[in-house]
Amino acid sequence: MTNGMYTAVRLTLDPNRAQKEFFDMMIGKLRYVYNACIYYLKHTYIHQDGRICSQFDLNRFCGDMWRRNMWLHTIYNNCMFETAARAKQAFEKCRDNSKKRKRDSGCRQFPRYRRLGQFTSFGYLSKTGFRIYDADDNGKLKRYVEMGKMPGRVRGRNMQEIIGTPKTLRIHVKDYGTHKAYYCSSSIELPEGYGEGIFDIEELLGLKERVPIGIDLGLGHVAFFSDGTVFDNPHTFAKEIEEFRKLSRKLTESKGTPREAKARSKMVHKYERNNNIKTELKNSIVNRAVYDHDLVFIEDLSLGQMRARAKGKAMIHSYNDASLGKIIDGLCRKSQKTQCSVVKVDPRNTSQLCSGCGAMVRKDLRERVHRCPKCGFTADRDFNASLNIRDRGLAGNPSSAIKGRITEPIVLA
Repeated sequence: MTNGMYTAVRLTLDPNRAQKEFFDMMIGKLRYVYNACIYYLKHTYIHQDGRICSQFDLNRFCGDMWRRNMWLHTIYNNCMFETAARAKQAFEKCRDNSKKRKRDSGCRQFPRYRRLGQFTSFGYLSKTGFRIYDADDNGKLKRYVEMGKMPGRVRGRNMQEIIGTPKTLRIHVKDYGTHKAYYCSSSIELPEGYGEGIFDIEELLGLKERVPIGIDLGLGHVAFFSDGTVFDNPHTFAKEIEEFRKLSRKLTESKGTPREAKARSKMVHKYERNNNIKTELKNSIVNRAVYDHDLVFIEDLSLGQMRARAKGKAMIHSYNDASLGKIIDGLCRKSQKTQCSVVKVDPRNTSQLCSGCGAMVRKDLRERVHRCPKCGFTADRDFNASLNIRDRGLAGNPSSAIKGRITEPIVLA
C-alpha cells in the first residue's frame, strides 16, 4: 500500500562513446516506431468510422513490426511500447483539440510525423528495465544507472537522496549543435505516510517565524507575498525577442553549411539561459513559500482564461516569462514533501477590495497603486491583493485544499 505520492529526480548522464552510440541508436529507431504508429492510428481511424484503436492493438502492431524488421531487435521492447503510448496520446489530444475548435483551418486533424532532430527522448515504463544505485568508487560514493540493452553502466551526476521506489525512467538527448548533452529523469513513488504529520493550528499560528502567507501572482510582480517580499518579472524573452529572431534567421540561412553547428549552438544556449532564469525564479518563489511558512494561500486561477484575455503580444510574452502555471504546480508538489499546506482561495475581487476596511475600490489594470477613499489605506495593488488572499483563506473561504494536512476550512476566533 502506498499513498500515491510521486516525486522526480533528474540526473546528468556522463556516457562513454559506446553508450552515446546506444542512446543515438535508440532515438533514431524509436522515431521510426513513433511515425509508424501515427500512420497506423490515422489508417485505422479513417477506415473504422472515426474509432481510435486501443493500446492493445497498437502494441500488437509494434510486435509485428519488430518481428518483420531485424534491425529493430537491438532496441528494448518496453521502450517501443512506451513510444506507442506517446503516439496514441498525441493522436487523441490532436483529435480532441480539432473537435473543440470545429476543425478550423489553423487546427491540425492529425499529429505530424517527427522529423530528424524532433524526437529527443525515450522511456522505460517498468522498473525491471533499469536500475539506479549508489556504489563506492575508491572511497567516493557515486551514482550509476543501468538500462536494458545498454552496454555497461553510466554515471549519473546528482547525489540527491532518493526516498522511495523508482518506477519509470526517461532519457533526454539535447543537441547543442557542437555537442550533445544527456539527461535522465525518474519518477519516484514515495513511501506510505511520507509528508504526513499532526496538524495543530493553534500551535502553528503561535510561531512568529512561520506565520501564514498570502501570495498574489501576476505579470509585473510575478509573486507578491503578504509579508512584503516581492519577486519581479525578469521579462527575459520580451527584452531579447529581437536577438532570438536574429539567431533563428542565422540558423535558417546556414542550413547545410559548416556554420550550421555553431549557429545552432548559439540559439540553443540562448534558449537554455532563458529557461534557466525562469526556473531559478520559480524555485526561489516556491522554496521561500514552503520552507518559511506552514500555510500558503494562493488564488484559484484559470490561467487559460487569463491568457485568452491578454491584450497584445507583449502581455503574452509577459505570461511566458512569468510561468505562473509552473509556480502553482511547484507549490502544490513541494508542499507534499514539506511541513507546509497550500490552499487555493476564491480569486474574485482580491485586487478591488480594500484590505484595511473591506470597501470596494474599482480600478483598471493600469492603476498599480491601491488608494482607499474611506480608510485612507495606500499600498501597491498586488500587496493589497496578497493581504486579501491571506485574510480570505484564514476566514475559512478556500475554494480547494492541496493534498497536505489541511482538510477543513480554517476558522480563527
